[in-house]
Amino acid sequence: MDKTPRKRGKKALYAVWELFFPATCVGCGVGGTALLDAAGTRRALCTRCETSLRKQTSAVHTPVLQHPVPGAVAAGIYEKTLAHVILSMKNAGRTDAVPELARALGRAVATIIDRAQVPAGTRILLIPAPSSQRSVQRRGYVPAELLARQVEHELNRSVALYRRKVRVKTHHILSLEKENIYQRLIRPNTAGQKTLGVSARAQRMEGAMRVSPRASVAGALCIVCDDVMTTGATVFEASRVLHQGGARVLGAACVAAVSMQKKVDEEALMVHPD
Repeated sequence: MDKTPRKRGKKALYAVWELFFPATCVGCGVGGTALLDAAGTRRALCTRCETSLRKQTSAVHTPVLQHPVPGAVAAGIYEKTLAHVILSMKNAGRTDAVPELARALGRAVATIIDRAQVPAGTRILLIPAPSSQRSVQRRGYVPAELLARQVEHELNRSVALYRRKVRVKTHHILSLEKENIYQRLIRPNTAGQKTLGVSARAQRMEGAMRVSPRASVAGALCIVCDDVMTTGATVFEASRVLHQGGARVLGAACVAAVSMQKKVDEEALMVHPD
C-alpha cells in the first residue's frame, strides 16, 4: 500500500496545527515540517541540528579543569549547536531538548561507571548540581536534575547496565546555602557563574553547598551530574560535601565542557577589557 498520500495528509494536518501551535528547532529556530521525523512526529531539533549535536557528543573526553575532579567526564565541547541547545534548555524553557541532551550525559555517566568497575548489584546515586533559589524561581526547574532523571530513565533500560545488574537513581539532595546580609556585604559580586573568572568562581562556590539534613550519603557511590563544566568549581564543591558526608564519588559527568582556549580568552577579557 502506498504510504505517500498518508504522509502528505499528515504534513497537511501538521501545517494546520502549526498555525495555532507553532514550534521551532531548539538549535537553529527553523519551523514547519523540518521538525517532523519519518513517522510524522514533531521533534525538538531539525535533522541538521540533531546530526550536528550528536556529532559533537559522539566522543566523551576528560575535561581540563582548573579545579580538577577525579573521574570527570564530558560528552562534548561547549560550542556551536551544543552550546545553543543547552542555553535554550536552561534559559528559554526548551525542556523538550532534555531527552537529546540526556543521551549525551548518559554516555558520560556510563563511561564513569565502566571505569569504576563497580560490582554487580550496585546502586549508584546520580547527584544533580544545584541551582540557586533565584534561578529555580525564574526557570521553574533545575536543569541538572531534569537531565539526571532522564539519564536514570534511559540507563536503567539499557542492556549494558542490565547485564551488569547495576542501577542508577537520581537524588536531588544538594542545595546552595542562602547568603545572609553580612555575606552579601563582604561578597557583593552577585553576577552569574558564567561571568566570573577562575578565582571568583572558586571563592563563590567555597562552602556554598550542603547535603539535605534529611539525606544520608554515608557509604553511597555517587556521580555528580551537571550540564556544563567551566572551571570545575561547582562539581568540585559538590564532590567535597559528598565526601564530607561519607560518600564515595566516582566522578562528575556533564553534557559539555568549556574548552581551555575559550577559558583563556575569557580570562584575558576580564583582565584587559576592551
